[in-house]
Amino acid sequence: MVTCLEKQLARHTHAGLVIKPCPLPLQPFPISLYLHDRFHRDPGNQWLRLAFAALCEPGKSSKMP
Repeated sequence: MVTCLEKQLARHTHAGLVIKPCPLPLQPFPISLYLHDRFHRDPGNQWLRLAFAALCEPGKSSKMP
Protein backbone atom coordinates (compact mmCIF):
# COMPACT_ATOMS: atom_id res chain seq x y z
CA MET A 1 0.00 0.00 0.00
CA VAL A 2 1.27 3.48 -0.84
CA THR A 3 0.06 6.84 0.42
CA CYS A 4 1.30 10.43 0.38
CA LEU A 5 1.17 12.31 3.66
CA GLU A 6 2.48 15.62 4.89
CA LYS A 7 5.93 14.99 6.41
CA GLN A 8 5.08 15.90 10.01
CA LEU A 9 1.91 13.80 9.94
CA ALA A 10 3.76 10.80 8.47
CA ARG A 11 6.49 11.00 11.10
CA HIS A 12 3.98 11.21 13.93
CA THR A 13 1.67 8.41 12.74
CA HIS A 14 4.03 6.02 10.92
CA ALA A 15 3.07 3.04 13.16
CA GLY A 16 6.14 1.06 12.12
CA LEU A 17 5.72 1.67 8.38
CA VAL A 18 8.63 2.58 6.13
CA ILE A 19 8.67 6.30 5.28
CA LYS A 20 10.25 7.31 1.97
CA PRO A 21 10.40 10.74 0.31
CA CYS A 22 7.92 11.31 -2.48
CA PRO A 23 9.62 10.66 -5.84
CA LEU A 24 7.65 13.48 -7.50
CA PRO A 25 7.99 17.19 -6.81
CA LEU A 26 4.83 18.38 -5.03
CA GLN A 27 3.68 21.92 -4.48
CA PRO A 28 2.35 22.98 -1.06
CA PHE A 29 -1.41 22.62 -0.75
CA PRO A 30 -3.97 23.84 1.76
CA ILE A 31 -5.42 21.44 4.30
CA SER A 32 -9.04 22.06 5.24
CA LEU A 33 -11.54 20.40 7.52
CA TYR A 34 -15.23 21.13 7.18
CA LEU A 35 -17.83 20.17 9.77
CA HIS A 36 -21.60 20.53 9.82
CA ASP A 37 -22.79 23.30 12.17
CA ARG A 38 -24.26 20.68 14.49
CA PHE A 39 -20.74 19.30 15.17
CA HIS A 40 -18.82 22.58 15.20
CA ARG A 41 -19.07 23.09 18.99
CA ASP A 42 -18.73 19.43 19.94
CA PRO A 43 -15.76 19.11 22.37
CA GLY A 44 -14.49 15.95 20.65
CA ASN A 45 -14.49 17.60 17.24
CA GLN A 46 -12.85 20.72 18.64
CA TRP A 47 -10.06 18.55 20.06
CA LEU A 48 -9.73 16.71 16.73
CA ARG A 49 -9.37 19.99 14.81
CA LEU A 50 -6.71 21.21 17.26
CA ALA A 51 -4.86 17.87 16.98
CA PHE A 52 -4.81 18.04 13.16
CA ALA A 53 -3.70 21.67 13.26
CA ALA A 54 -0.85 20.81 15.66
CA LEU A 55 0.30 17.93 13.44
CA CYS A 56 0.27 20.02 10.27
CA GLU A 57 1.92 23.13 11.67
CA PRO A 58 5.68 23.16 10.96
CA GLY A 59 7.79 22.62 14.06
CA LYS A 60 4.89 21.58 16.28
CA SER A 61 4.23 18.04 15.09
CA SER A 62 5.36 16.37 18.30
CA LYS A 63 2.86 18.17 20.54
CA MET A 64 -0.70 16.93 20.42
CA PRO A 65 -3.31 18.87 22.45
